[in-house]
Amino acid sequence: MDYDGKYSYSDIASVRFDGNGETSIYPNPASSEVTITTKEPTSLQIMDLYGRVLSKQDISEGQSTINLSTLPTGILIFAVGDKRFKVLKE
Repeated sequence: MDYDGKYSYSDIASVRFDGNGETSIYPNPASSEVTITTKEPTSLQIMDLYGRVLSKQDISEGQSTINLSTLPTGILIFAVGDKRFKVLKE
């Protein structure tokens, strides 16, 4: 909408960003587990929105499956090495 009240519609465009391809976490949202794919061994911390560490472990390169069944539902912060990811646990 313009300042004078006129408006027009633009085409819908879809944008997808999958990061740099070094680390991925899926599915998101998740229920019981997630798969983390990394190109090198690294550390993993899972935190709540208050910054409390709920889980800590080392993960190897390739695919690692992380069990979420003991963690609370809601938004979890996955710190994989120096990168942060938000994961919704349902």
